[in-house]
Amino acid sequence: MLRPTKDGRAYLKSDTGCWRMLTYVDDVYSLDIPDSPETFYQAGKAFGRFLKEMSDVSPADVFTVIPNFHNTRSRYEQLEQAIKADPKGRVKDVRQEIAFVRAHDTCFGVITDALESGLIPTRVCHNDCNLNNILFDTKTHLPVAIIDLDTVMPSSPLYDFGDSMRIGTNTATDDEKDLSKVSCDLNLYEKYARGYLEECGSILTKAELELLPLSALVITSEDGIRFLMDHINGDTYYNIFYPGQNLDRAHTQLTLLADMEKKLPQIIAILQRIYDELNLGVTLDEGSISGKWKT
Repeated sequence: MLRPTKDGRAYLKSDTGCWRMLTYVDDVYSLDIPDSPETFYQAGKAFGRFLKEMSDVSPADVFTVIPNFHNTRSRYEQLEQAIKADPKGRVKDVRQEIAFVRAHDTCFGVITDALESGLIPTRVCHNDCNLNNILFDTKTHLPVAIIDLDTVMPSSPLYDFGDSMRIGTNTATDDEKDLSKVSCDLNLYEKYARGYLEECGSILTKAELELLPLSALVITSEDGIRFLMDHINGDTYYNIFYPGQNLDRAHTQLTLLADMEKKLPQIIAILQRIYDELNLGVTLDEGSISGKWKT
């Protein structure tokens, strides 16, 4: 139960800003990466349930906290601006990474274009679906709460789904120097997708389900772009603990993207199997999906 402040409000204003009060949850823990396939399955159910429970809230009634937060094309345009400015003289050392990103420039608008054209609906989404934003019960090991609600705003669940996959299926840390360790774990992918779609698959449109196989590729691209841009700009956004960490992070994301591209036919097959089992009534066309991700 929330206990309001002395003035009866559920928030507190101080010199450091405005702080929203939330219910304290006892006997919980969080994880940065899945400790088992079952955990990731339950995470998928939690975020899927979150989307479904928010589905009766009009996006028009929810403030957009960060405009273009998951607009991958916009992020790419910002990268090009950073390359042109080259404030720290680092562009000469990342030509190969820049070339890889530029080779994908026609892919970055896959979700954004679908939103802007109305092909897929705008929904109220979490927008930061990291595993560590779920609190798990210490006894049952089941999700009991989703936290970090400051980015809840109008967006697409494709970004949420893709971001969970980007983080949870990566077989390495996000700044791994040995890139041979970086890959997309398809077993974990299937576990999360199954949990997520069991909860919210019935509310997703045909167009959303048809684009779902590309969602992880889009958001992994986006984070690769952001880390590379921050490295070029002089590490002004993400905290770093050693010189070059943002470049290591960019390498990890771009390597993960390349692995997801290779495994796209398997990803499509996984999702098709789940769609069929849940009677979602959508048949995925591998040629059409691959055609949207043509580099």
